[in-house]
Amino acid sequence: MTSTVLTSPINSAWFSSLTHLNLSNSNLLGQIPSEMALLSKLQFFLSENSELGLAAYDFKMLLQNLTQLRELHLSGVNISSTIPLNFSSHLTTTGLRGTGLDWYSDHVIYWGQFRNSLWNLIRLEYMDLQDNHLEGPIFPQFTGGLRNLSTVKLSNNSLKGAIPSWIFSWPSLSYLDLSNNHFSGQLKDFRYNLILVIIDTSENQLQGLLPKSIQNLESVVSIYLSLNQLQVLNLSRNNLERCIPKWPQFATYENNSYEGNDGLRGFLVSGGCGSNLIPKKNNKTFVPNEEGDSTFLNELCWEVVLMRYGCGLIIGFSIAYVMLSYQKPNWLSRIAEELEYIISMRNRKKLRE
Repeated sequence: MTSTVLTSPINSAWFSSLTHLNLSNSNLLGQIPSEMALLSKLQFFLSENSELGLAAYDFKMLLQNLTQLRELHLSGVNISSTIPLNFSSHLTTTGLRGTGLDWYSDHVIYWGQFRNSLWNLIRLEYMDLQDNHLEGPIFPQFTGGLRNLSTVKLSNNSLKGAIPSWIFSWPSLSYLDLSNNHFSGQLKDFRYNLILVIIDTSENQLQGLLPKSIQNLESVVSIYLSLNQLQVLNLSRNNLERCIPKWPQFATYENNSYEGNDGLRGFLVSGGCGSNLIPKKNNKTFVPNEEGDSTFLNELCWEVVLMRYGCGLIIGFSIAYVMLSYQKPNWLSRIAEELEYIISMRNRKKLRE
Protein backbone atom coordinates (compact mmCIF):
# COMPACT_ATOMS: atom_id res chain seq x y z
CA MET A 1 0.00 0.00 0.00
CA THR A 2 1.33 3.45 -0.86
CA SER A 3 1.62 6.12 1.80
CA THR A 4 -1.75 7.30 3.08
CA VAL A 5 -2.22 10.51 5.04
CA LEU A 6 -4.58 10.39 8.02
CA THR A 7 -6.80 13.46 7.64
CA SER A 8 -10.43 12.53 8.31
CA PRO A 9 -11.76 11.91 11.83
CA ILE A 10 -12.64 8.35 12.78
CA ASN A 11 -16.20 7.50 13.82
CA SER A 12 -15.45 5.76 17.10
CA ALA A 13 -18.95 4.24 17.16
CA TRP A 14 -17.90 1.93 14.33
CA PHE A 15 -15.14 0.47 16.50
CA SER A 16 -16.70 0.63 19.95
CA SER A 17 -15.90 -3.04 20.61
CA LEU A 18 -12.38 -2.99 19.16
CA THR A 19 -9.80 -4.62 21.45
CA HIS A 20 -6.70 -4.92 19.20
CA LEU A 21 -5.33 -2.29 16.81
CA ASN A 22 -2.12 -2.61 14.81
CA LEU A 23 -1.07 0.29 12.56
CA SER A 24 2.58 -0.75 12.16
CA ASN A 25 4.19 -0.91 8.71
CA SER A 26 1.06 0.61 7.22
CA ASN A 27 2.66 3.56 5.36
CA LEU A 28 0.29 5.90 7.19
CA LEU A 29 1.31 9.54 7.60
CA GLY A 30 0.11 12.35 9.80
CA GLN A 31 -1.41 12.47 13.26
CA ILE A 32 -3.05 9.56 15.02
CA PRO A 33 -6.67 10.77 15.41
CA SER A 34 -7.77 11.93 18.84
CA GLU A 35 -10.81 9.66 18.52
CA MET A 36 -8.52 6.74 19.35
CA ALA A 37 -8.88 7.80 22.96
CA LEU A 38 -12.58 6.90 22.78
CA LEU A 39 -11.93 3.22 22.06
CA SER A 40 -12.42 2.33 25.69
CA LYS A 41 -12.19 -1.44 25.19
CA LEU A 42 -8.84 -1.33 23.42
CA GLN A 43 -6.35 -3.73 25.01
CA PHE A 44 -3.54 -3.83 22.44
CA PHE A 45 -2.36 -0.74 20.53
CA LEU A 46 0.60 -1.18 18.21
CA SER A 47 1.72 1.70 16.00
CA GLU A 48 5.50 1.55 15.68
CA ASN A 49 5.68 3.93 12.74
CA SER A 50 8.15 6.81 12.41
CA GLU A 51 5.86 8.65 9.99
CA LEU A 52 3.03 9.05 12.50
CA GLY A 53 2.60 11.61 15.25
CA LEU A 54 0.44 11.88 18.33
CA ALA A 55 -0.36 15.21 19.93
CA ALA A 56 0.74 15.46 23.55
CA TYR A 57 -2.80 16.17 24.75
CA ASP A 58 -4.19 13.22 22.78
CA PHE A 59 -1.49 10.96 24.22
CA LYS A 60 -2.50 11.88 27.76
CA MET A 61 -6.19 11.43 26.96
CA LEU A 62 -5.47 8.08 25.33
CA LEU A 63 -3.80 6.76 28.47
CA GLN A 64 -6.45 8.25 30.70
CA ASN A 65 -9.41 6.75 28.82
CA LEU A 66 -8.05 3.38 27.70
CA THR A 67 -8.43 1.78 31.10
CA GLN A 68 -8.31 -1.77 29.69
CA LEU A 69 -5.04 -1.23 27.83
CA ARG A 70 -2.55 -4.05 28.34
CA GLU A 71 0.12 -3.43 25.70
CA LEU A 72 1.12 -0.05 24.27
CA HIS A 73 3.71 0.04 21.48
CA LEU A 74 4.34 3.50 20.03
CA SER A 75 8.10 3.39 19.40
CA GLY A 76 9.11 5.91 16.74
CA VAL A 77 5.84 7.84 16.87
CA ASN A 78 6.47 11.55 17.44
CA ILE A 79 4.77 12.41 20.72
CA SER A 80 7.09 15.04 22.26
CA SER A 81 5.34 15.13 25.61
CA THR A 82 6.17 14.76 29.25
CA ILE A 83 5.46 11.28 30.55
CA PRO A 84 1.76 11.22 31.49
CA LEU A 85 0.62 10.50 35.02
CA ASN A 86 -2.30 8.27 34.06
CA PHE A 87 -1.67 4.64 33.17
CA SER A 88 -3.99 1.67 32.87
CA SER A 89 -3.53 -0.63 35.85
CA HIS A 90 -3.73 -3.55 33.38
CA LEU A 91 -0.65 -2.40 31.46
CA THR A 92 2.02 -5.09 31.01
CA THR A 93 4.10 -3.58 28.17
CA THR A 94 5.13 -0.01 27.35
CA GLY A 95 7.22 0.43 24.20
CA LEU A 96 7.88 4.16 23.85
CA ARG A 97 11.37 4.22 22.38
CA GLY A 98 12.31 7.33 20.39
CA THR A 99 9.02 9.14 20.88
CA GLY A 100 10.40 12.45 22.14
CA LEU A 101 9.17 11.91 25.68
CA ASP A 102 10.84 13.88 28.43
CA TRP A 103 10.89 14.30 32.16
CA TYR A 104 12.81 16.57 34.45
CA SER A 105 13.13 14.70 37.69
CA ASP A 106 14.29 17.76 39.62
CA HIS A 107 10.64 18.81 39.58
CA VAL A 108 9.70 17.36 42.98
CA ILE A 109 5.92 17.73 42.66
CA TYR A 110 5.82 16.10 39.24
CA TRP A 111 8.02 13.25 40.42
CA GLY A 112 5.81 12.59 43.41
CA GLN A 113 2.80 12.26 41.10
CA PHE A 114 4.73 10.16 38.60
CA ARG A 115 5.88 7.79 41.33
CA ASN A 116 2.32 7.35 42.62
CA SER A 117 1.02 6.58 39.13
CA LEU A 118 3.67 3.90 38.65
CA TRP A 119 2.70 2.22 41.88
CA ASN A 120 -0.53 1.18 40.14
CA LEU A 121 1.28 -0.74 37.39
CA ILE A 122 1.34 -4.00 39.30
CA ARG A 123 1.23 -6.01 36.05
CA LEU A 124 3.95 -4.11 34.19
CA GLU A 125 6.59 -6.49 32.80
CA TYR A 126 8.33 -4.51 30.04
CA MET A 127 9.30 -0.82 30.00
CA ASP A 128 11.17 0.69 27.04
CA LEU A 129 11.92 4.43 27.27
CA GLN A 130 15.16 4.44 25.26
CA ASP A 131 16.21 7.30 22.97
CA ASN A 132 14.11 10.00 24.60
CA HIS A 133 14.80 13.25 26.46
CA LEU A 134 14.72 11.96 30.02
CA GLU A 135 16.89 14.13 32.26
CA GLY A 136 17.98 14.36 35.87
CA PRO A 137 18.48 11.72 38.55
CA ILE A 138 16.80 8.38 38.02
CA PHE A 139 13.27 8.19 39.38
CA PRO A 140 12.75 8.14 43.16
CA GLN A 141 12.17 4.96 45.07
CA PHE A 142 8.94 3.26 44.02
CA THR A 143 9.79 -0.40 44.24
CA GLY A 144 6.72 -1.78 45.93
CA GLY A 145 4.30 -2.09 43.03
CA LEU A 146 6.66 -3.22 40.27
CA ARG A 147 7.18 -6.82 41.29
CA ASN A 148 6.55 -8.19 37.76
CA LEU A 149 8.89 -5.82 35.91
CA SER A 150 11.43 -7.97 34.06
CA THR A 151 12.83 -5.62 31.37
CA VAL A 152 13.87 -1.98 31.86
CA LYS A 153 15.41 0.00 28.98
CA LEU A 154 16.48 3.58 29.69
CA SER A 155 19.52 3.89 27.41
CA ASN A 156 20.42 6.97 25.34
CA ASN A 157 18.92 9.57 27.64
CA SER A 158 20.46 12.19 29.95
CA LEU A 159 19.88 10.55 33.31
CA LYS A 160 22.47 11.39 35.94
CA GLY A 161 23.49 10.74 39.52
CA ALA A 162 24.07 7.41 41.20
CA ILE A 163 22.33 4.23 40.10
CA PRO A 164 20.19 3.53 43.17
CA SER A 165 20.67 0.20 44.90
CA TRP A 166 16.94 -0.45 45.13
CA ILE A 167 16.69 -0.84 41.36
CA PHE A 168 18.33 -4.24 41.82
CA SER A 169 15.70 -5.30 44.34
CA TRP A 170 12.92 -5.78 41.79
CA PRO A 171 12.36 -9.52 42.16
CA SER A 172 11.60 -10.22 38.48
CA LEU A 173 14.18 -7.93 36.88
CA SER A 174 16.30 -9.86 34.38
CA TYR A 175 17.24 -7.24 31.72
CA LEU A 176 18.52 -3.80 32.70
CA ASP A 177 19.89 -1.29 30.17
CA LEU A 178 21.09 2.06 31.55
CA SER A 179 23.78 2.63 28.92
CA ASN A 180 24.75 5.96 27.37
CA ASN A 181 23.57 8.22 30.18
CA HIS A 182 25.46 10.31 32.73
CA PHE A 183 25.35 8.05 35.77
CA SER A 184 28.24 8.42 38.19
CA GLY A 185 29.49 6.98 41.44
CA GLN A 186 30.05 3.36 42.35
CA LEU A 187 28.07 0.42 41.01
CA LYS A 188 25.78 -0.76 43.80
CA ASP A 189 25.30 -4.13 45.44
CA PHE A 190 23.60 -6.92 43.46
CA ARG A 191 22.78 -9.04 46.49
CA TYR A 192 19.02 -8.56 46.27
CA ASN A 193 18.61 -9.80 42.71
CA LEU A 194 20.10 -13.11 41.61
CA ILE A 195 18.14 -13.59 38.37
CA LEU A 196 19.63 -10.76 36.29
CA VAL A 197 20.64 -12.04 32.86
CA ILE A 198 21.82 -8.90 31.06
CA ILE A 199 23.13 -5.69 32.65
CA ASP A 200 24.33 -2.78 30.52
CA THR A 201 25.75 0.28 32.28
CA SER A 202 28.28 1.12 29.56
CA GLU A 203 29.04 4.68 28.45
CA ASN A 204 28.47 6.35 31.82
CA GLN A 205 30.89 7.80 34.38
CA LEU A 206 30.84 5.00 36.94
CA GLN A 207 33.95 4.53 39.04
CA GLY A 208 35.27 2.67 42.05
CA LEU A 209 35.28 -1.03 42.81
CA LEU A 210 33.00 -3.64 41.31
CA PRO A 211 30.72 -5.02 44.05
CA LYS A 212 31.69 -8.45 45.37
CA SER A 213 28.09 -9.59 45.02
CA ILE A 214 28.59 -9.68 41.23
CA GLN A 215 29.84 -13.24 41.73
CA ASN A 216 26.42 -14.27 43.03
CA LEU A 217 24.59 -13.44 39.80
CA GLU A 218 24.09 -17.05 38.79
CA SER A 219 21.95 -16.29 35.74
CA VAL A 220 24.04 -13.51 34.21
CA VAL A 221 25.00 -13.91 30.56
CA SER A 222 26.40 -10.45 29.79
CA ILE A 223 27.50 -7.39 31.73
CA TYR A 224 28.60 -4.35 29.70
CA LEU A 225 30.72 -1.85 31.62
CA SER A 226 32.72 -0.05 28.93
CA LEU A 227 33.65 3.63 29.04
CA ASN A 228 33.56 3.73 32.82
CA GLN A 229 36.37 3.98 35.37
CA LEU A 230 35.63 0.87 37.39
CA GLN A 231 38.58 -0.80 39.08
CA VAL A 232 39.66 -4.32 39.99
CA LEU A 233 39.09 -7.40 37.87
CA ASN A 234 39.33 -10.81 39.52
CA LEU A 235 38.60 -13.85 37.39
CA SER A 236 40.26 -16.44 39.61
CA ARG A 237 38.89 -19.92 40.35
CA ASN A 238 36.83 -20.29 37.18
CA ASN A 239 36.98 -22.36 34.00
CA LEU A 240 38.33 -19.79 31.56
CA GLU A 241 40.32 -21.12 28.63
CA ARG A 242 42.56 -19.99 25.76
CA CYS A 243 44.60 -16.78 25.51
CA ILE A 244 44.34 -13.69 27.66
CA PRO A 245 43.95 -10.75 25.23
CA LYS A 246 47.11 -8.68 24.82
CA TRP A 247 45.52 -5.42 25.86
CA PRO A 248 47.46 -3.03 28.12
CA GLN A 249 44.64 -2.88 30.64
CA PHE A 250 44.98 -6.59 31.45
CA ALA A 251 48.63 -6.08 32.44
CA THR A 252 47.54 -3.80 35.29
CA TYR A 253 45.75 -6.57 37.19
CA GLU A 254 47.45 -8.76 39.79
CA ASN A 255 48.58 -12.18 38.57
CA ASN A 256 46.46 -13.91 41.20
CA SER A 257 43.42 -12.44 39.45
CA TYR A 258 43.80 -15.25 36.92
CA GLU A 259 44.85 -18.18 39.08
CA GLY A 260 42.73 -21.30 39.20
CA ASN A 261 41.98 -21.19 35.47
CA ASP A 262 44.15 -24.04 34.21
CA GLY A 263 43.19 -23.52 30.58
CA LEU A 264 44.43 -19.93 30.40
CA ARG A 265 47.50 -19.05 28.36
CA GLY A 266 49.25 -15.78 27.74
CA PHE A 267 51.80 -13.27 28.92
CA LEU A 268 50.28 -12.98 32.42
CA VAL A 269 50.26 -16.67 33.27
CA SER A 270 52.62 -19.55 32.62
CA GLY A 271 52.47 -20.94 29.12
CA GLY A 272 52.57 -19.05 25.88
CA CYS A 273 49.85 -18.82 23.31
CA GLY A 274 51.31 -19.33 19.89
CA SER A 275 49.15 -21.75 17.98
CA ASN A 276 48.81 -24.17 20.89
CA LEU A 277 45.45 -23.01 22.10
CA ILE A 278 43.24 -25.24 24.14
CA PRO A 279 40.97 -27.16 21.75
CA LYS A 280 37.55 -25.66 21.58
CA LYS A 281 34.83 -27.72 23.23
CA ASN A 282 31.40 -28.15 21.79
CA ASN A 283 29.61 -26.70 24.79
CA LYS A 284 31.42 -23.37 24.65
CA THR A 285 30.18 -20.16 23.11
CA PHE A 286 31.07 -19.42 19.50
CA VAL A 287 31.74 -15.80 18.63
CA PRO A 288 31.27 -15.10 14.92
CA ASN A 289 34.14 -13.21 13.35
CA GLU A 290 32.08 -11.26 10.87
CA GLU A 291 32.95 -7.62 11.44
CA GLY A 292 35.46 -5.21 12.94
CA ASP A 293 39.05 -5.97 13.78
CA SER A 294 39.68 -9.70 13.35
CA THR A 295 42.40 -9.78 16.02
CA PHE A 296 40.06 -8.13 18.48
CA LEU A 297 37.33 -10.67 17.78
CA ASN A 298 39.68 -13.64 17.82
CA GLU A 299 40.98 -12.61 21.23
CA LEU A 300 37.44 -11.98 22.35
CA CYS A 301 36.81 -15.63 21.49
CA TRP A 302 38.61 -16.21 24.77
CA GLU A 303 35.41 -17.91 25.91
CA VAL A 304 33.42 -14.76 25.83
CA VAL A 305 30.77 -13.58 28.13
CA LEU A 306 29.15 -16.16 30.25
CA MET A 307 28.68 -16.38 33.95
CA ARG A 308 27.12 -19.63 35.13
CA TYR A 309 25.29 -20.06 31.87
CA GLY A 310 24.05 -23.62 31.50
CA CYS A 311 26.39 -25.72 33.64
CA GLY A 312 29.71 -24.72 35.15
CA LEU A 313 31.01 -21.27 35.96
CA ILE A 314 32.41 -19.68 32.82
CA ILE A 315 32.90 -16.16 34.07
CA GLY A 316 33.65 -13.16 31.98
CA PHE A 317 31.38 -10.20 32.11
CA SER A 318 32.04 -9.18 28.53
CA ILE A 319 35.78 -8.98 29.03
CA ALA A 320 36.13 -6.74 25.99
CA TYR A 321 33.85 -4.21 27.58
CA VAL A 322 34.96 -4.06 31.20
CA MET A 323 37.33 -1.10 30.95
CA LEU A 324 37.85 -0.69 27.22
CA SER A 325 36.37 1.84 24.87
CA TYR A 326 35.20 -0.52 22.16
CA GLN A 327 31.64 -0.31 20.94
CA LYS A 328 29.41 -3.36 21.05
CA PRO A 329 29.53 -5.11 17.67
CA ASN A 330 26.28 -5.84 15.91
CA TRP A 331 26.46 -9.58 16.42
CA LEU A 332 26.54 -9.09 20.19
CA SER A 333 23.59 -6.72 20.02
CA ARG A 334 21.67 -9.38 18.14
CA ILE A 335 22.54 -11.93 20.82
CA ALA A 336 21.23 -9.52 23.44
CA GLU A 337 18.00 -9.03 21.51
CA GLU A 338 17.50 -12.77 21.21
CA LEU A 339 18.17 -13.23 24.92
CA GLU A 340 15.70 -10.48 25.72
CA TYR A 341 13.05 -12.22 23.62
CA ILE A 342 13.74 -15.53 25.36
CA ILE A 343 13.49 -13.87 28.77
CA SER A 344 10.21 -12.20 27.84
CA MET A 345 8.68 -15.43 26.55
CA ARG A 346 9.87 -17.32 29.61
CA ASN A 347 8.26 -14.81 31.96
CA ARG A 348 4.99 -14.86 30.05
CA LYS A 349 4.95 -18.63 30.18
CA LYS A 350 5.39 -18.50 33.94
CA LEU A 351 2.48 -16.09 34.24
CA ARG A 352 0.23 -18.38 32.21
CA GLU A 353 1.16 -21.29 34.45
